[in-house]
Amino acid sequence: ITPETECRVRDSLALVDLYNSTDGPNWINSWDLSEPMCNWHGISFSNQTCKGCLSSVKLFSNNLVGTLPPSIGNLSNLEELILDFNTLKNIPEEIGGLINLTRFTCRSCSLSEKIPDEIFNLTNLRTLILDDNELSGSLSDSIGNLEHLTYLTLNQNNFSGEIPSTIGGIENLQFLNLSENQLEGMVPLELENLNDLTYFYIGSNNLSGLIPEGIFISNPALRNFDISNNNFSGDLPATILDARCLRSLSIENNNISG
Repeated sequence: ITPETECRVRDSLALVDLYNSTDGPNWINSWDLSEPMCNWHGISFSNQTCKGCLSSVKLFSNNLVGTLPPSIGNLSNLEELILDFNTLKNIPEEIGGLINLTRFTCRSCSLSEKIPDEIFNLTNLRTLILDDNELSGSLSDSIGNLEHLTYLTLNQNNFSGEIPSTIGGIENLQFLNLSENQLEGMVPLELENLNDLTYFYIGSNNLSGLIPEGIFISNPALRNFDISNNNFSGDLPATILDARCLRSLSIENNNISG
């Protein structure tokens, strides 16, 4: 058996599991399992002639209802998994098997419980979008393992605890949105190391302490800065004048002076 045939068999079995566990017959764009995989909605392969291994699954707004099966982790060549606006409830720990994944989005999917730690082993991830769900628990320090991440959106969930300082080690991070959770404590000074940060949203949490003044100096590309609806105190740092690209500043409903 050739490597290509092996991955096709493996991928097809995992996709059929996905179909069966998320009420496939009632999807908006359902699959005819008697047809070749290349005819299935939202499926792409590494070779455009319908050969090679599975590279992309895009099933957003398709009325998937149920749970992601553990076999989803067998799609080891998958690069994109786009599942936004469905009702999926869970992220199985087996997702850690998607070692080539660069983009995972599941916004508004009714996801609950914690993010499995295994997701932080996906070191090729560039985009992680899990906003508007019911995810809870603290954010693991292991999030810093996602060293190639440029886009991280976890807003509108129920995360608690402190912002992991390890996020400051994700050197290429450009977009960070942790708004509308239950995060507390101070903003880690390590976030001042994010020199490429353009969008910084941490509004509507229970964060406190001083505004980290270095974040304006070290991020010349910073355009949007939102810390509104928290418990920050002290003076507005003069270093804000160094953020020459700043277009939006939201600091209302804190205890900031000056």
